[in-house]
Amino acid sequence: MLLSAAPNHDRGFTLIEILIVLFIAGILMAIGIPSFLASLNNKKVDNAIARVESALQESQREAIKKSKTCTVTIPTGVAPQLTSNCSASGDLSIEAVNISRPSSLATLTFDFKGRVNPGNQGTILISLPDGSRPQKCLAISSGIGLIRTGNYDGSNCNTL
Repeated sequence: MLLSAAPNHDRGFTLIEILIVLFIAGILMAIGIPSFLASLNNKKVDNAIARVESALQESQREAIKKSKTCTVTIPTGVAPQLTSNCSASGDLSIEAVNISRPSSLATLTFDFKGRVNPGNQGTILISLPDGSRPQKCLAISSGIGLIRTGNYDGSNCNTL
C-alpha cells in the first residue's frame, strides 16, 4: 500500500463558510423568535382561560352534587387567586395573566341546581399583564349557568 506524502488541504471549513452559516442562522432566528414568543403568550392565555372555566364548572358540579349553594370569588388584577367554598381542589392561582370582570361577577353563586343567580351574568376578560393580544373571554349566562369561552375583539366576546 502506497501512502501519499502530499498534504491534504480539503479538511474543515473556511472562516468565510462558517460566517455565512452563522449569518443565515441569525436571520432564521430573527424571523422565528417573535413567532415563538407569540405562541408562548397564546398558550399562557389559553391555559388561564381553561383553568378559570374548569374551576367554575367544578363549583357548578359540586353545587349540583351536594345540593347546596356554592360561590366562587373571582378577583381582578395580575396573578389572581380564585376561591370557592365547594371546590374539592382548593383555591386556584392563575399565574402570568390579568383578569378583569364586571363588579357583578366579583362573587359568582351557583344554586343547588347549578344555576347562576340573575345578577351574576357578564364577561370575564383574560389577557397578558401588559394588555397586549391575545385576549380571551369567558361569558357567563344567568339562568341555567351556561359558561362559554371565546376571543375578545375589543368590544365583544366572540364565543367559540
